[in-house]
Formats: sequence, C-alpha cells, structure tokens
Amino acid sequence: MEEQTQTNAILAVVDIFGIVVGLVSVGMIVNVLKEVGGVMGKVLVLFVIGMVFQVLALIWTLVFSRLDISEPFFDIHHLLMTTGLIFFVVSSIKLVKLKQ
Repeated sequence: MEEQTQTNAILAVVDIFGIVVGLVSVGMIVNVLKEVGGVMGKVLVLFVIGMVFQVLALIWTLVFSRLDISEPFFDIHHLLMTTGLIFFVVSSIKLVKLKQ
C-alpha cells in the first residue's frame, strides 16, 4: 500500500507539472492570438481549445485519481483527452489547408 501511495505522489507531481506547462502554453498562445487574426487565428483557437481539454483531463486525474479528494461519479478523463485530440486534429487539418 505504501508503494502505491508513493507512486500516486510522484504521478501527482507529474500531473501538476503538466497542468502548469499547459496553462503557461495556453497563455502564451492567447497572447499570440492578439497579434494574429483571420484564418490563422481561428486555427490557433481550435488548438487552444484542444490544449484546454488536455489540461482539464490532467486536473480531473489529479483531483479524482491521485489525491482522492472526491469520488468521481464516472471517469471522464478519456473523454476529455479524446475531445482535446479531436480539436488538435481539426486545427491541424485547417492549418494544412491554409498552407495549400
């Protein structure tokens, strides 16, 4: 049991690091959005939405899996991650079309 607690503590630190990096990245891209407009701005908005979903998935995991703060009613981690990936794919497709 002690090994599981230690593993959860290490993973909680990794999750917190991922959350901080994700939030800083979102902030940096939002600052870029202020300078970029048009189609490229729309592509970046989709990318930011994808990043926000990834950060939300990490927060959900931290709160409900790592720290056991509350018992989840159902696991939405994978739903959040998948939704974020969909936004990444859509933004990538739009970016490729923009280049053509």
